Amino acid sequence: MKFFKILSHLCIILSLAFLTFSVLDWYNPMMNFTTNSVSSKILILFCVASLVLAIRQAGLSQIEKRKQ
Repeated sequence: MKFFKILSHLCIILSLAFLTFSVLDWYNPMMNFTTNSVSSKILILFCVASLVLAIRQAGLSQIEKRKQ
């Protein structure tokens, strides 16, 4: 169970980092964090999905902890 908790927090951190990179790329395209519009959209979709999944997993672990 501890592995999944660490993995959930790692997903949250990484997804927020990639979302930050995407925003920085929108404001300054010369930084080239993402190279084209398709990869940028796929990266944003991945980040949002992993963020939702990680928050859900962390929430489920807190609910299970309270029940015990």
